[in-house]
Amino acid sequence: MASYAHITKPASPQLYKGGYEDVFRFCPKADFTAIAAPSVSPSVIGDKVKITTAHTWPTDKGVFEYAVKNGSLVVTSEPTGDPGARLMKHTFKFIVLGDSASTFEQLQNTLNSNLICFLKDSKCVGAEYLQFGDTCTQPEFSVGFNSNTNLEGSKEYEVTGTITESKYYYSGALTVNAED
Repeated sequence: MASYAHITKPASPQLYKGGYEDVFRFCPKADFTAIAAPSVSPSVIGDKVKITTAHTWPTDKGVFEYAVKNGSLVVTSEPTGDPGARLMKHTFKFIVLGDSASTFEQLQNTLNSNLICFLKDSKCVGAEYLQFGDTCTQPEFSVGFNSNTNLEGSKEYEVTGTITESKYYYSGALTVNAED
């Protein structure tokens, strides 16, 4: 298989519109029945990072969804490591508005949990998600809080996830967890 091919500009500006849907989806690694992976014998460029087989969950499990502040979900990537052995480090950030015991406890739990995360493109066409994490590696999280003032705005948590490699394009179905 070739390592390179031509990259062309998408025909429609809608296809390269920035951003992601204002929903952060995740599932604890332990809640999956089976975590799918890219093809072990990729045939075209892109197959090494595509997951086309659906993940599976027990009937009472699935992904959780956090509504995030409009337009706050961003992803950046940069190289890390020594020359000749560089990998891509991916960072995603989002803001959760408000402050409550439930919100605080859940966000605090992300600090030491093995979570696999899913982001949907802002164009919302198709059922493809950006997936961070796999059976071996999951993102590390940090959480910050800002109460702001009555004049400055809302109480908000800023959540940051980082992971080296383990970024995929997942096109299988996602089962949403029925728990509230």
